[in-house]
Amino acid sequence: MDIQTQSPARIPVFEYYHLLLSFHPEDHIPVRIYAHFGDKANKAWITFESGVFRQAEIEPVEGHQPLDQEDRERFMLLIDMYLSDIVRAWIDHFVFHKPISREVIMRRIN
Repeated sequence: MDIQTQSPARIPVFEYYHLLLSFHPEDHIPVRIYAHFGDKANKAWITFESGVFRQAEIEPVEGHQPLDQEDRERFMLLIDMYLSDIVRAWIDHFVFHKPISREVIMRRIN
């Protein structure tokens, strides 16, 4: 199956110019979000301390080549800009078991 399509093993959250951000159903705390572009992927561990955002740490995804530098930078920028939406979607899915739908971001981010 093409990595860009929705698969049962991936819960899409955002799409930004073919960069797909998603959760994996087997993940739990800490918040992890994955970025896929073609056959390349990275994941970010989003950590909090005393309820305040601490950091997002990008790591490789086993079985995939890492995103190129430009896509990793866009990934981090999306996390910075949409952190509250990512966390809200994570809580909706993993805590409240509510369905979430992919949001396609159409405006350019810098």
